[in-house]
Order: sequence, then structure tokens, then C-alpha cells
Amino acid sequence: KIKSMQITWLPIQGPEQKAAKAKALEYMSAILQAFSPALTKKQSQQKLQKLLTAGKNKRYYADTEGAIRYVVADNGEKGLTFAVEPIKLALSDTLGG
Repeated sequence: KIKSMQITWLPIQGPEQKAAKAKALEYMSAILQAFSPALTKKQSQQKLQKLLTAGKNKRYYADTEGAIRYVVADNGEKGLTFAVEPIKLALSDTLGG
């Protein structure tokens, strides 16, 4: 049973930095797609970019969609962490009557 999954990209200096970041973004997109299999590869990449843009220059950003929470921690030059976790849903007391 998977509780959450995360990946952290730590920047490397030099000519391979761009390729390393692109590979990390591919992994992040794949994690997103594993939790939301209805998304196509392109849709998961677009959703990832939206989340990363919203979390840019913020210490912590979370977005909840249905039963899944997406978390972005952007530490700028120190790295970028992306996590996906299922959340418990509770029925509202107003539904019980």
C-alpha cells in the first residue's frame, strides 16, 4: 500500500544540469500519472508545470484534487521536491441527517 511518493531534484553544476533537470521532471510527471492514470503523458506534464509554477519561490505549496494531494517544495538553488499522496476522505456530518 503506497502512502505517498516523492522525488527531489538536487541541482548539479556543469553542462549536464539541464539534462538532469529534464530527467527529474519526467520522473515527477510519471509519479503524477501513476496516481492519476486517467491523465495522458502530455496532461500529466502540463499539470506538473502548473503545480511547479504555483509553487515557485514558495517554501511549500500544496494542492488537493479529489482524494490526492500534490506538494511542491521549491528551495531554488538547493533543489526541488515534488510529492503525491492519497488523503483520507471523510463524509460530511450534514449528509448524515
